[in-house]
Parts: sequence; structure tokens; C-alpha cells
Amino acid sequence: MTTVVVQPRLETQRFSLYWREAVDIQTRVLADLSIQADPSTPLSSVLQAAAQQLGWADVDTLLRLEGFTEDWERVLCRGRSLDPSKSVAETLEGAHGAQEGEQPQLIVVFVRKELKADGWKIALPGDFLSDSDDDEEA
Repeated sequence: MTTVVVQPRLETQRFSLYWREAVDIQTRVLADLSIQADPSTPLSSVLQAAAQQLGWADVDTLLRLEGFTEDWERVLCRGRSLDPSKSVAETLEGAHGAQEGEQPQLIVVFVRKELKADGWKIALPGDFLSDSDDDEEA
């Protein structure tokens, strides 16, 4: 078994509905998690287990605001993005794991993004919102 130390981060983006981009980003550092994993386990499974321990909702259930095209999650090791589909063993090879005689250990930073809608969206002609008096005059 390999120990995967997951350092979770929650990145909160205040996302402008008008500009359709993040106007403020804050990152909270959460307590580290230690997860025992078989070396053949995909890193995505380890991250899913970490998300469950943290009480985070499944990525498929998150509401994507118009204009937000980024991935909901990313995983890093020593400042480099990792491919979550690779196994723990493959990831450990590239991460310069444990010294001889030590139990293999992988330390990754797991970033989850959450959006907070900010502002308003300007109504354009033809939108479903209209004044009932305007409809009667037409």
C-alpha cells in the first residue's frame, strides 16, 4: 500500500454574471488527509475518496455558470499538474517518492473550485422578461 497525502484547497471564485469571468478568487487551505491506496489505483479514485471525506458534492452535480469553462478540480504535485487517470504508482515515479527503506508516499495538492454568482445579467431584446403593458400596446 502507498500513502497518498492529499492537501485539499477550496478555491472560491466570485463569478460575474455580466462579465462572465471571475472577479475575485480566494483559496482556503484545509486539513491534510492521508489515504492508503493500492499502487494500481487511479489517482482519480483517491481524489474521489478525499472529496467524500471532505463532504464535497460530486462534480457532476455542480452548477456551471454561463462563461465558466474551467475544470472543477485539478491536482498538482510540486507545482505541476497531474493526470488523474494515471495510477498512483505512475504518479509516484514522476514525483520522486520515498527514500530507500521508507514506505512510498505521494503528496498532492487537490484543488476544488466553487462559484459564487455576482451581479446581474442585462436583459436583451427578445428575452422572456417583458412588461405586460408593453405587450398590450404591440
